[in-house]
Amino acid sequence: MNILFTSSGRRVDLLKLAKKTLEKFGGGAPMSIMAGANSIENLIRLKAGEKLGYNENWRSDIAFSRFDDSVIVDG
Repeated sequence: MNILFTSSGRRVDLLKLAKKTLEKFGGGAPMSIMAGANSIENLIRLKAGEKLGYNENWRSDIAFSRFDDSVIVDG
């Protein structure tokens, strides 16, 4: 089972929570996670009742680029 019990005794189903959380994020999420802003992990930790502190674990030596191509066929 993938159940987490928080310090307050609340039960959290991690698989259900992760699925719900991931559905809310677009294709840019992996880039922000690699840069140090793991919003998905932080939301799960908040939902589990944890208090988050200030985080300076980010990378300034990394760059990302996304490219989406549109193709139109008319006629």
